[in-house]
Amino acid sequence: MLILERDSGTGQLARIFAEVDAELKGLEQRIARGETPPLAETVERAIGLIMGREDALPQAPEKMAVRTARHVFLYVKTRCLREGRLQEAD
Repeated sequence: MLILERDSGTGQLARIFAEVDAELKGLEQRIARGETPPLAETVERAIGLIMGREDALPQAPEKMAVRTARHVFLYVKTRCLREGRLQEAD
């Protein structure tokens, strides 16, 4: 969705940002209401909203994806440890 020509006017840019913001808020509101949208569909939609251009990706997007997955993994593992649902391995 954020695919714009370099010389796009500020009006078009503002409109695109407003549309993306509204879509993201919609996703956030669904989650806040306790809805559990399908993960793959949600991830694909979120990426479509902000990563429509390959040239806008970081230099090593695969590394960023693995790092993000690692952060999520550590968050979930730590939470399970705190809640007593998992014991630390020796």
